[in-house]
Amino acid sequence: MDTIEIQLFPPDITQLGITLTEPGDKIWEITLNKLGGQGVPGNGSANDIKNEIPTGAINGSNATFFSLYNFIPESVEVFLNGLKLKNITEYNTAGNTQITLNVSPTSTEYLIINYTKL
Repeated sequence: MDTIEIQLFPPDITQLGITLTEPGDKIWEITLNKLGGQGVPGNGSANDIKNEIPTGAINGSNATFFSLYNFIPESVEVFLNGLKLKNITEYNTAGNTQITLNVSPTSTEYLIINYTKL
């Protein structure tokens, strides 16, 4: 089975409809409803935080952001405009709450993080 990860932007989207078709035939129709919000545990462990909007100004000059909870550094996933960034080459973590991007996002961009709480 193939798995597709979808990050919704802007983060205030509450429902997404998807129709998968082949020429002339509707194969699947899926409706996704948002169940959580900022910093809400995901479907895994109660310590899994999904779709958190980190604190820090998104203004084109700031590149340092902070999570709401302490995290396990190896668990951090960073998404900029829905695209998953690569650790080390596109962002780094420091301590258990700080994330520093290699490029400062502009005010029109969206930053979302996933991680496991300590």
